[in-house]
Formats: sequence, C-alpha cells, structure tokens
Amino acid sequence: MKKIAALFLLFSSLVFAEGFSWKTFDVKLTPYVAMFSGYDASSIGVGVQLVKPFSPYVGVGLLYEIGSAVTTSTDRDSYEFTDFTGGLLLNMNVPISQIFSLSSNYMINIIYRYGTVEYYSGGMSGTVVVQDKYGNKVEGYLQLEGGEKFYETESLQFRANLGFSVHTKNQRFGLEFYPLDIAVDKNVRHTFSLSGVARIF
Repeated sequence: MKKIAALFLLFSSLVFAEGFSWKTFDVKLTPYVAMFSGYDASSIGVGVQLVKPFSPYVGVGLLYEIGSAVTTSTDRDSYEFTDFTGGLLLNMNVPISQIFSLSSNYMINIIYRYGTVEYYSGGMSGTVVVQDKYGNKVEGYLQLEGGEKFYETESLQFRANLGFSVHTKNQRFGLEFYPLDIAVDKNVRHTFSLSGVARIF
C-alpha cells in the first residue's frame, strides 16, 4: 500500500512539470471487442475519448462508447442488446522510452442497455417454491413461455484497464492497446481495445 501511495505522490508531483498548453487535448478513437460473463454474450463497438494531458504521466477526460452484443450460448436465454456508455476517466502513464509507455485508465461510467431477450419454451429460469392444499412446500423450476421480451437496464459501472502505447516523439500521434480491461456493473465485461490517438495543438 505504501508503494502505491508513493507512486501516486510521484505522479502528482510531476503533473505540471511539462507546462502543456491549455489547448492541448488527445482525441482517441477506440474500436473494441468485449465479452460479458453474465449474459454469455460477445460485443463489438467503438468509443471516443477526449483527454486533457497535464503531463506525460497524468491526464483526465471524458469517454463515450456504443456497442452491440449478442448471446453466444445456445442453451440459455438469448440476449441481443445495445450498449451506451458515458463517463469520466483518469489516464496514467509510465514512460519507458521516448516512444513507448505503459498506460492505464480508471473510469466511472453510466451504462444504458436495451434490447430483447428470448425466453425458450420450457426453459428453466430460477426456482420457485409452491405450497399444496395440505401445506407441503415443494421447490420447482419456473417454466416460461417462448417469445421475446424487451430488455432495458441502466447502472453505474466501474472500469480499469492496463496496456501500452506507442507514439511519435512529439506525442502528436499514437496507438494504445489494452489487453487487460475489466468493467464491473451488474455483470463483468472483459474488453480488448485498440485506440488511435491524435493530439490537438
């Protein structure tokens, strides 16, 4: 814990070391592929980030993403939904060389999903307890009729990722790859993303 605190102190002491122009922003376009544990679903989408770098080490910004997901499982309820995500991020970098850095982001998002879920006829969706006329209680499976039902949810999401970036020496252009990207809301999402970066001013 002390090492983490020391690292954050180091970053904060270097925030204004480079004297970035107030007009300097990084615009990031991010296609991604994701997998949801709770839905047995896979997703593809695209995101946009606007990040204000205060130094080579720290930046803050906004993000917006949209994605489309479908269930990959064939023996459960079948989901098909669209994700809308928006939130705030803290970007932290550890420069390794003039063109290579380790990079991580910590995000708080609001995520909105809507779509359909198909209930298979006779499918099992949890258990219920029923009582007969003699007062005996029996646990059984809830049987659902076939057909589609509209699905909609909104929740707070916490997300963190770790990856690396390669950029030009003047930081004007770059690529960022995040093989480790975990988002947690009502479900867990693992994402692989590749960002193209362009610096304004």
